[in-house]
Amino acid sequence: MPIRRSMTIALLFAATLPTAALAQDNSTATEAGRIAVRPAQDIGVVKTKVPPLLAQVAEDPYSMNGAGNCPAIANSVRALSNVLGPDFGDDAPVQGNKKGAIAKAGGTALVDSIIPFRGLVREVTGAASAERRVQLATFAGVARRGFLRGIYRTRGCRGAL
Repeated sequence: MPIRRSMTIALLFAATLPTAALAQDNSTATEAGRIAVRPAQDIGVVKTKVPPLLAQVAEDPYSMNGAGNCPAIANSVRALSNVLGPDFGDDAPVQGNKKGAIAKAGGTALVDSIIPFRGLVREVTGAASAERRVQLATFAGVARRGFLRGIYRTRGCRGAL
């Protein structure tokens, strides 16, 4: 009985989390949506996919393709930033606060507790390997963006990226 009650509370929380977050900024709503969908990803109902640009970049992050001239480099960096989010030094506002971090941690813990033996379930369903592929592609994208920024500066290109 307590497990059923906990699962009901967790599911209700997960269902209302995105709605409550909509009253705040868009990034909070996006993060709430990511947390709420985690159980569906864990059991393989919702597939985690690598964004196409990151899949391409992961094949060769240090390729000189797209680095022919300054405008091409700037466009490549902007495309990566659209997928990855802001880079260090960008004029992006510092996001989050202590209350937001606590809410995120609590929401994540609650939603993650819905599935018993979550780690094992994720391995069996392939969710863990899919997440590792996304992480690897994301790391390659970050490396590529840094590489392109270095080329941009070395060539003396002007303008902000």
